[in-house]
Amino acid sequence: MASMKSPQQSMAKKNIGTKGEGFNMFNYAIPRIIFIVIFFSTIYLFTSSQLKAAINTRALQEEIFLQRLLYSPEGISYTDPVTGRLYPGTVDMDKLKKDESLLDSAFSADTKRFAARIQITSLETKDTWELFINKEGYGRWAPLTKFPRYDKSILKNYVLLREGDRISKGMLRTDVVIDRG
Repeated sequence: MASMKSPQQSMAKKNIGTKGEGFNMFNYAIPRIIFIVIFFSTIYLFTSSQLKAAINTRALQEEIFLQRLLYSPEGISYTDPVTGRLYPGTVDMDKLKKDESLLDSAFSADTKRFAARIQITSLETKDTWELFINKEGYGRWAPLTKFPRYDKSILKNYVLLREGDRISKGMLRTDVVIDRG
């Protein structure tokens, strides 16, 4: 009966090795904690890199604007009244001189974030005409284009100017300001 031990003696024997067992648990826990931190930081970095993909559509917006300006019947191009045929690249000066708000009505949906100054110069007579789309917005935003919220681009195209039955060569300069805010 001497081999029977009291519960206090068996607990004391277990407590003898607790320092070594604690070190073993600590040894196994460190690699697991490091692995979990690396795993979750990798997941975070991967998802955040996928969500922050920004697409720059500035060049596309400018091209669409120029296409609408030159190739749309509501734009500045000459349209034959008999056939209804549009002559792209031929500016109808009579239409522009008759209705200066023509472009504001053609681009009315875009004027909250978009403004433009259109300058038409006759290469023969050096006469210049200026038209605006959202003139108030252009006057406000054009000086602010040094800030990243506003983009400004200048596009130049050679065009034909039709005034009555007379056709002459001209230059079309468009200054486009886009509010990215």
